Amino acid sequence: MKQLAQYQDGRLELQEVPAPTPPPGGILVRVTHSVISPGTEKMKVEQARMSLLQKAKARPDQVKKVLDTARTLVGGRRWRR
Repeated sequence: MKQLAQYQDGRLELQEVPAPTPPPGGILVRVTHSVISPGTEKMKVEQARMSLLQKAKARPDQVKKVLDTARTLVGGRRWRR
């Protein structure tokens, strides 16, 4: 079967791969149509190229969630800023 692979540098490659095998008791679903969202894929490649600091600057809302969770895990103590 064919599979489209996307690498961190943005390259796309059509690959021939073995057909999937369902686990015992599982099912195999035949897919007849699929869609690739170029905007989403481009965004993911750009994010993969970013350093951790660049990702944090791009998503301050996610940094806040992490810090809020960390505060909860350490007993609710407030951290100094």
